[in-house]
Parts: sequence; C-alpha cells; structure tokens
Amino acid sequence: MAAEIDDRLTTGKEITLFETYPFTVEAGCTRNADFWGATVDFSCLGVLNSDYADYPGYKGGVAISARHVLQAGHCPFIVGNELTFATMESAPTLYTRTVTDVTVHPSYENYYPDIAIATLSEDLPASIVPAKMLPDNWEDWFPELPGVPSDVARWGHGVEHTRLYRLPIAIHNMSGRVHVENVLSVGASYSVPSRLHTLEGTTPESLFYSVVMPQDVNRQAFSYYLVKGDCGHGGFLILNGAPVLAHMPITSPSYVGTFTVGFADWINSVMAEDGEYQLERADLSGFVKA
Repeated sequence: MAAEIDDRLTTGKEITLFETYPFTVEAGCTRNADFWGATVDFSCLGVLNSDYADYPGYKGGVAISARHVLQAGHCPFIVGNELTFATMESAPTLYTRTVTDVTVHPSYENYYPDIAIATLSEDLPASIVPAKMLPDNWEDWFPELPGVPSDVARWGHGVEHTRLYRLPIAIHNMSGRVHVENVLSVGASYSVPSRLHTLEGTTPESLFYSVVMPQDVNRQAFSYYLVKGDCGHGGFLILNGAPVLAHMPITSPSYVGTFTVGFADWINSVMAEDGEYQLERADLSGFVKA
C-alpha cells in the first residue's frame, strides 16, 4: 500500500495538480504532467468554488457520488454556492454544479465529527470519478500497535492506537497541491488543541485521524505545510491506483481530521435521500490481512 504512493515519488516530480490553475471557469486550466500522482484519477477534487472566487480555496470538497460532496463541518458550503470539478485530460473540461442542500453531521461540535455533505443540483458526468472509501472491516488489514512508538513520542502526541502508522497519505490543499505526509495514528490523541479534547472518548466507530511530517527522506521532498483554509480538503490513501478518502478534513495546524469510514452509514443514509446513491468501497481483497 505504501508503494502506491512511494513508487510515484521520483526525481523531477512535483506536488502541484495544475500547470495553470483554474482561477475561473472561463479561463480554464491545464494539468501538470509532472505531478507525482498524474496517473491517479483525482477528478473527485473540487478545484473552484463561488464562495471565495478571488482565491478558490478555503472551502474544499470531495465528490463521493455523482450528486454529493463531502466537506468540512466547520466551514460548509451554503445553498446557492457553486463548486467546480476538472476532468483528467491535460486540458480539462470543467463542470460546475450548484449546491442545493447541506447536511452537517448531527453530532458536530468542537470540530468533530467535522464532516458535512453538500447535495448538487444535478449529477456530475461519469468523467468525474467519486473517491472511494475503505470498507467497514478495514481493520482486518491494519494491525493495531498499542502505546506510543518511540519516534512518535518526540512529537508530543500521546497515541492510543496507531493503525495505518507510517503509511503515506496524500493531502489536497487549497493551493492545488497534493502533498505527502505520514500517518501518525487512527484513534485518540491527547495533545491536540483544547477545542479537540472531546476526541479523547473516541471509539472504533467514531475515530479521528492524525498525520505528521514524514521522516522518510524521499517523502519529505513532497511534504508541505498546512495553512488556514486547507482544512476543507481531504487526505487519501492510494489503493489499486485509485484515491481512497481516509479523512475529511485536515484541521490545520494540528493535522487532525475525522476518519471518514467510521461515519459511512450516516453518509450513505444522507445520500440515499436523493436516490440510489451509495459510497463505493475500496477492494482490499488483493492485499494480505494483518
């Protein structure tokens, strides 16, 4: 699984999705052929929105069906906002949809569970491929490493669970970059900002996810700092060549997000209100179980 990202991080590759960024739909854009993940279909990423037209970041979103976008609960879109997606061609076609409804998770408080679902005015075309999500039994493939690993302790984190530990994670930010960090933990951490202290009581059904700058030299070349506004964007594993949404959003500067698979039932229930929409799950059958 690590190799799905690591093998793409070669000399001469870059972390920017676009050579020319789609600041407006009219101006269009061009994809960066030297982007490290150029062979991965990242068309699920929202690249432009009408809420911050002069700087098309801040409110990111990830298509999880042809009609639905997963985003941050603390800065959701409002009805009437427009969101634009780009196909995978070198000169992409841009598709814009209007937000007609927004559903924030009913238990949202103090940045957790920090997820919301925006419903679009009409389906996106098949050329915009929704992100997949891990299956409910994902833990069968990822061993739990209890305690605090010695090389994590220096970051000041008290880690209760370390599933996915050291796997590379691809994080999209508001500047059109997809940078690479290390997974620190999936579980409960005790040094996150006070506004996130409610996370201490998390369970396997309501996990959060944190990442940290990689110590691997090769990954470090593709690491990037987070700034205010990046938290509306998601983090992905790459499995079988496809992006698999692991967390949404990433809350800067603490690098903590909501682990999305723990809320798959709720997400599916919201999407089902609009028709036969459901999450597509990543197929892990080809990987060895823990």
